[in-house]
Amino acid sequence: MDQGREGKGRKNHQSSSYGVRVATGRYGATMSSAGDAITSLYSARAAHAPPPPNQPPDFPVRVNFDQGLPDPRYFPVERLKRHLVATLDEHGRDALRYFSTGGASEMQYGYLGLRDELARWMARRDGRELDPEGIALVNGSTDGLALAVNAFLGPGDGAVVESATYPHTKRYMAMTGAVVRSAALDDDGLDIGSVEEQLVRLRADGLRPKLIYTIPTFHAPTGTVMPLERRRALIALAAKWQVMVLEDNCYYEFAYGTPPPPTLLALDESGFVLQSDSFSKYVAPGLRMAWLAGHPAAIKAIVRVRQDFAVSQLLARALERYLAAGDFDAHLVALRGHYREKRDATRDALWKYARPWVRFREPAGGFYFWLELDERVDWDRARAALADQGIAFRPADRFADDDHGHGKADERRFVRISPIQVPLEDIEPGIAALGAALAAAVASPDGQRRER
Repeated sequence: MDQGREGKGRKNHQSSSYGVRVATGRYGATMSSAGDAITSLYSARAAHAPPPPNQPPDFPVRVNFDQGLPDPRYFPVERLKRHLVATLDEHGRDALRYFSTGGASEMQYGYLGLRDELARWMARRDGRELDPEGIALVNGSTDGLALAVNAFLGPGDGAVVESATYPHTKRYMAMTGAVVRSAALDDDGLDIGSVEEQLVRLRADGLRPKLIYTIPTFHAPTGTVMPLERRRALIALAAKWQVMVLEDNCYYEFAYGTPPPPTLLALDESGFVLQSDSFSKYVAPGLRMAWLAGHPAAIKAIVRVRQDFAVSQLLARALERYLAAGDFDAHLVALRGHYREKRDATRDALWKYARPWVRFREPAGGFYFWLELDERVDWDRARAALADQGIAFRPADRFADDDHGHGKADERRFVRISPIQVPLEDIEPGIAALGAALAAAVASPDGQRRER
């Protein structure tokens, strides 16, 4: 070995207190001290950002009822591969550019061909025409939700969300400097009277209400479906107050029986509904392809605040072919069948093993069961026992910190179950373990825990 090089290497490295060798720069700064210096340069937004709300379980997971993920066993790999290869064969280098025949605006709105195909697909579903200028392609639905929030909210503004909701959206809202208030949920979803109460409060506090966020169809986490008349009432309220409604529609296609009411966007005549939807749940999340749809003026705000050059031309072209060939609709039919089977298996197992300790409504679609625990159950004890077995569930406090009972230790306690990514053969044993853990964590009349 080159002794000079070896000696130089030793001189330029030293061990930190935690046993990791760190580089020493020419001015004597270590990587550790450089990290401290870099941290001091963070913007206020980076320095004070709350931690991500959907941290995975902190134990080795064997059966994962925790995360609302699609089942990778049903990703249409071969169909997508065929359309990707055909796209490259037909379009070659043109499929790898920033934009195509749609012009440079595709760097803001996304590939026009896929937007056209989506407009036709949504028109068939909703029974009304949609202008492709009213669609923007985004890099996953979470990106779209963040763009929508940043397009309409800032300091001095107000927003209303459901009392239990997708936590990322609420986090994005807070990071804009807007004030976020929670409205009550009931068995039919968002309570419209409660929404108006929060709008009144925001205005009374000197804030300008601008945005209402809702998941009206197969709600996350509760699984509720907003009835038709309530949907119309929400749209009328938005028009009255001149505020946007951000409709998160990513579960709409997962009805396991009677189709849900029309989407808010389908019912909207005012232009105040902005809809978020995605291929992540319907096809595969690794595509990172989603869209926002609404009035062209609303979409213009979206593309003004985005800081990328839209989406992959290659993937957008392949998905255009996937829709046009009818593969997307056929895949959704098959997926509904698979997921309905998992819904049914979960329902049956809950009735068989956990019914004395939980109350729930069978979800008509979507990914989630929302369990209300018997007040005698010590959930922390049950959860620890399940963690020891590698079985993960998601407690309600991951979705809410509000005044309506969800997620508060001294109120009703709830747990969300997502069986969709769990192999069918693991559902019954996993729910059986849940039932046993709940039973073992129930207090007897003398206040002692039952032992099994």
